[in-house]
Amino acid sequence: MSFPIQLSLCIAAWAVTLARFRAFQWKDARKDNGIALNVWLMMLFFSITLTFLVKKFDDFFDAHTFNNLDRLIAYSSIITGISFGTVASINAVGKPSDKGTIRWLWH
Repeated sequence: MSFPIQLSLCIAAWAVTLARFRAFQWKDARKDNGIALNVWLMMLFFSITLTFLVKKFDDFFDAHTFNNLDRLIAYSSIITGISFGTVASINAVGKPSDKGTIRWLWH
């Protein structure tokens, strides 16, 4: 994938993430069992992942930090984002038997 496409996808992901942060109401976070917070956190970690997958930024970051730290950040943030998305979808379905699944997922 070319650099302009990677950069535009990264900018779009960050724009959506920051726009949703402004719309997110912290006072109403408990009313929906944290679904909105988990979805926003999933978007945040997805944006971090996309940032570290941009090749030119990846090369610059790798040259000025520890070797392959960029890959560690990208891979761990995608796994974290997937887990927040899973928790949000389990909470959205709302079956009582899934509460044990959420506890198992976070421990």
